[in-house]
Amino acid sequence: MKQRMVKISAATVAFFLCTAIWALSEDQKINLLYQEIRNTRAVFIRNGVEYDAETAVSHLKRKRDYAGDRIKTARQFIEYLATKSSVTGIPYKIRFPDGREVESATFLLQTLERIESQK
Repeated sequence: MKQRMVKISAATVAFFLCTAIWALSEDQKINLLYQEIRNTRAVFIRNGVEYDAETAVSHLKRKRDYAGDRIKTARQFIEYLATKSSVTGIPYKIRFPDGREVESATFLLQTLERIESQK
């Protein structure tokens, strides 16, 4: 009986260690969001002005640096930093090469869900 409990405990510990190893950190998720933004080749619209993807990523990185450790998760990053102007409150939009336009929150949340389901 004792030997069986040790085996079960060892298997449980191994499972949780493997899960922890394969789980992405919140910083890794945010970095993958940056990468996905770069890969879109889309135009980002902030306060009515169009920016390329690299400029959008730079802007979001500055906002994240300014927020410091107040932003702890990728979802907080999206909700508080990557969806609208902190000055005007106007939602950020993304226009894809095919002409389709969506709010950044929609794109980023869908992207995050895909990232989390793959890892």
